[in-house]
Amino acid sequence: MSLKQKAIKGVKWTSISTISIVILQVLQLIVLGRIFDSTVFGLMGMVLVVIGFADMFVDMGISNAIIQSQQISKKELSSLYWLNILSGALIAILIWISAPLIVHLFREPRLSNLINLTALMFIITPIGQQYRALLQKELKFNLIAVVEVLSTFLGVVFSIILGYLGFGVMSLVLGQLIIVTFRTLLLLVNGRKYYRPQRHFKLSDTKPFLSFGLYQMGESTINYFNTKIDSIMLGRLLGPTALGYYTMANNIIILPSTKINPIITRVTFPIFSKIQNDSERLKEGFLQLLKLVSFINFPIFFGLFITAHLFIPVIFGEKWIESVRLLQILCGVGLLRSIGNPIGSLLMATGKVKISFQFNVIKLFTQIPGIIFAAYTWGLIGVAITYLILQIFYTGLSYFYLIRKVLGPCFYLYIKTFTFSLISSLIMLITIWISEKLLHSISNVYLLIIEIIIGIVVYIICTLKSKDKVIVKLRRMVVDKIPFLKANMFHT
Repeated sequence: MSLKQKAIKGVKWTSISTISIVILQVLQLIVLGRIFDSTVFGLMGMVLVVIGFADMFVDMGISNAIIQSQQISKKELSSLYWLNILSGALIAILIWISAPLIVHLFREPRLSNLINLTALMFIITPIGQQYRALLQKELKFNLIAVVEVLSTFLGVVFSIILGYLGFGVMSLVLGQLIIVTFRTLLLLVNGRKYYRPQRHFKLSDTKPFLSFGLYQMGESTINYFNTKIDSIMLGRLLGPTALGYYTMANNIIILPSTKINPIITRVTFPIFSKIQNDSERLKEGFLQLLKLVSFINFPIFFGLFITAHLFIPVIFGEKWIESVRLLQILCGVGLLRSIGNPIGSLLMATGKVKISFQFNVIKLFTQIPGIIFAAYTWGLIGVAITYLILQIFYTGLSYFYLIRKVLGPCFYLYIKTFTFSLISSLIMLITIWISEKLLHSISNVYLLIIEIIIGIVVYIICTLKSKDKVIVKLRRMVVDKIPFLKANMFHT
C-alpha cells in the first residue's frame, strides 16, 4: 500500500473515530449540562487544568519523538517504555503531594478528593502510551479508532449514569478514569501483538529522543499554560460558578481544534515526518492541510457565532444563558486556534520544536499579564475579549516566526488558503441573519433547526461553485463515495 493510500485510509478511520467521540462527548455535555449547574462544571474545569498539565510530563514528548524518528531499535523502545512508566509514577506522587497547594491556588477545598483520584490516571496511562505512538507511526489508525471509541463510550455512559444517581462532579472524574483505564487495557492487548518491551533499561538509549521530546514537552507545557491561564485566573478570582459558564462556552469552541483537526493532523504528522527533507512537497502539503482545516472549521465557528443566542438555551437550557456572549467572543479564539493547530505537526515533523518552544515563551510573557489584568478589571467578558485580541496578534506573528522559518516566504499563498472558506462562511452567516429576521416569530427550537439547515445548504452551494483544486478534489472524493450523488451530480 502506497503512502498516499495509507494516508487516505488513516483519514477515514480517524474521521470515524473522531466523529463518534465528538457525538458521545456532545451528548454527555448536553445531558450533564441539564443535570448539573455551572458550579459542577467549574470544579471539573479546575480538575482538567491539573490533568492536562500533568499529562504532558508523563509522556515527556517521547511519543512524538518515536513517531518523528525514522530509525529506532527495540532496546531504545524498551528503555523509553520503562522511562514512561517511571515518570507516570513520579507524576502521581507529585499530584498527591501537591493537592493542598492546588486547593490553595483555586481557593476551593472541594478539590482535594478529586485531585487525589485523578492522580491514578498517571499510573495507568503510561502502560499503553507507547503502543499508541507505535500504532500511529505505522498508520494503524483503524486499531486506534476502535480503542478510542470504545473507551470513550464506556466513560460517557458511566458518567451519565453516575450523574443521574447524584454523584455530581465525581461522576465526571470517574468517567475520565474509566476512559483512561479501558483505553490502556485495549492498547496493551492490541499493541503487544506487534511489539513487547524487553526487560532492558539504559538511560543513554533515551537521550536522542529526550533531546527532541523535552523541547516538545517544554513547548507543550508553555502552550498549555497559554491556553489555560484564563481558566486558572477565573477559577481563582471569580470562583467555580463563573468558571462554569466560561467552561461551558470553552468546551464548545475547543471541539474543532481538539477533535476535528486531529482527524487530519494525526495522519499528516507521520506523513510530514516521512517527507521532511523534501521542502516543496512539505510546503504544498502544509498549505493544502490549512485549506482543508479552514474549509471544515470556518463554517462551524461562523455558524456558532450567529446562532449562539439560540443554541445555548435550546441545547443546554436557559440556566446557561450567561454563556451566550462568552461563546460568541470565543468563536473568534476557536477559529484562529483551529488554523494555528496544524503548525504543530509541521514543526514536530521537521524537528523544529525549538522555535515552537521560543514562540510559546513569547506568548506566555505577553498573555499572562493581559489575562490577569482583564480578570481583575472586567471579569468574564473582559477575559474573553482580551483572549481574542491576543489570539489575533499571535496568529499574525506565527507566520513570520514559525511558518516562514520552515517553509520560506509564502505569505500570499498562506493568506490565499483561507479565501474560499472565509468568503463562503460570510455568505452563510449573512444568509442565516436575514433568515432569522424573516422568521423571528417562530419558536427558538424550530428557528435553530431551520438556521442550521440553511447554513449547511448555503455552504454546500458555495462548495459546488468553487473552482479551487483542493475543494474540487474533496468534492469528487465525496461524490464518488456516495452512489446517489455520483449518479445525480455533475463532476467538475
